[in-house]
Amino acid sequence: MPEDYQDKLEVFQDKDKLKSQAKELVTKHFSQHQDKLQAAHQKLVTFKKKYSSIQSTKDMSTAGFSRQML
Repeated sequence: MPEDYQDKLEVFQDKDKLKSQAKELVTKHFSQHQDKLQAAHQKLVTFKKKYSSIQSTKDMSTAGFSRQML
């Protein structure tokens, strides 16, 4: 039984391998959800244009910002 845990632990010792696996998973996930990613990006661009002149978060209440917009 301890050998099983040792084998599992060894898998997590190689950080470069873990990083490459994570990149593959992220790439696969976002390629499957391209439409959602594009919609979120467009929403972000819209908000950046609308609120680009805000200098401080204190100004957000006077800029017509509300929680319902998110």
